[in-house]
Amino acid sequence: MSENAIQQNFGNIVFTNNLLENLKSLAYKFSTVVVLVDEKIHHLYQDVKNIFSSETQKKILFLKITASEAFKTRETKEYLENEMLDNNCCKDTFLICIGGGIISDIGGFLAATYCRGIPFVIVPTTLLAMVDASIGGKNGVNTDKGKNLIGTIYKPKHIFIDTNFLKTLPKKEIINGVVEMIKHGIVDSYFHFASLETNASSVLEGKLSLLENLIQESCAIKVKISSEDTIDEGKRHLLNFGHTIGHALEHYFDYQITHGEAVAIGILVESYLALLLNLIDSETLERIFTLFKNYQLPLKLPSKVPFEDLYHCMLMDKKSKNGRPRFILIKDIGDVHVVQNEFCHFVEKKLIVQAVHWMNYDLCRD
Repeated sequence: MSENAIQQNFGNIVFTNNLLENLKSLAYKFSTVVVLVDEKIHHLYQDVKNIFSSETQKKILFLKITASEAFKTRETKEYLENEMLDNNCCKDTFLICIGGGIISDIGGFLAATYCRGIPFVIVPTTLLAMVDASIGGKNGVNTDKGKNLIGTIYKPKHIFIDTNFLKTLPKKEIINGVVEMIKHGIVDSYFHFASLETNASSVLEGKLSLLENLIQESCAIKVKISSEDTIDEGKRHLLNFGHTIGHALEHYFDYQITHGEAVAIGILVESYLALLLNLIDSETLERIFTLFKNYQLPLKLPSKVPFEDLYHCMLMDKKSKNGRPRFILIKDIGDVHVVQNEFCHFVEKKLIVQAVHWMNYDLCRD
């Protein structure tokens, strides 16, 4: 595997096959190293511990949590803070976050606020985290009112991507991550979308060399958009395409469906809104639908969703304004609807009603 870096405003994304050495070279000057890890991959403890075994003066603290949306809460963050305080972790602490998007979300928030900010790195171990959650500095936790409503934007020192983690990743998790890659193509790059179309079978077979190239393309898109809007007030909203509906579905179903499944449905419903507004044609919507099916997305919901219940969930979306949800609307694959430099748009409620009906009775029909 080649080792190279994508320079960005939120740290360096480094594609590496020398992960442990990378971590050791960054952590050497700190008196304390805290490793936050998904309990499912706790076997990495010993590997990370071994790289610091010769440094007897360095304190190593391992913290493992259940990496699920249900545990991505203020209470979990408080537990981690208390563990660090009880172990006398101070400003001279280096945090290593190893896991999927939940680990990078809660770990980044922890790093941003502990001692008013400590340095940290992210080691994403899922495709979703590699192409989306770890990039851009956003972090946060869920509440009973909605997803990611409390958090900060705080940059990691580095994001170390080792695609060897994908060798043992369940196929369902590969599919989960591909959704965000497709999103990147739809909002910014026809070429990337077409590459994902052409290589669907190879991606599902887990061909690492191809996957690494596609991951780098996706990372470059997110880096470009994030760096042009570091405070998430304009163009960066493009990265939320499909998420007004997607996050609402996740919250409504209490995270019984995966993020990728929810966002895939969200992308299709929000594309249907663009169709209703005559921004795209039916062939474009069909092409997006076909790509999701080629990647074996189930496009199913546990049950039909009452409009007003889902609409209430939409209102808690971070893009909402004046008590109304807003949406990213596409004009074509690789192009979005922008009016007076505004990337988020209000849509008449009757059209949202129509789109949710389409979701319930056409898109996600039994």
